[in-house]
Amino acid sequence: MFRPGMAKGPSLRRSGPTGGTLTIPTTVPTWTACIEFDYTQFSVTSANTLSNTLFTLLPRQTIEGVVIKTKTAWVGAGITSLTFSVGIGGNLAKFLSPYDGVPAVSGTNFGFADTFGLENFTANTTILISAISVGASLTVLTAGVGCVYIKTAQLLAP
Repeated sequence: MFRPGMAKGPSLRRSGPTGGTLTIPTTVPTWTACIEFDYTQFSVTSANTLSNTLFTLLPRQTIEGVVIKTKTAWVGAGITSLTFSVGIGGNLAKFLSPYDGVPAVSGTNFGFADTFGLENFTANTTILISAISVGASLTVLTAGVGCVYIKTAQLLAP
């Protein structure tokens, strides 16, 4: 029998300047709160590509969807293209194909993926957000904030 009301959703504990760990996973597929990222996480490299930890996927935890949204416009002199993807080491766009971060912030400027992933039954998996710039390196970024929501569920132990 289904009890009316809101299911207790996952809680995200921050684990430093980037990323976090879900501390109260649930077997009901539930969206996380906004996992925010900003230009300071990417402007530390003279490269055109950089990946940072978004959050830690727990053992037996599934990813069932991803939404990314720009909150503050991304600005960097000379950057002609700036994309973001969500994935794992070895497949940086496994859960979300590159999202164009350059267009103006609006209610319809977001990216999403209706995806399913299960990485490991016994160990944590680092989920990455990656930025790729064209025209200039990531060091020229001077502004930009984004938000990622992840739909997760926890499989019961065998």
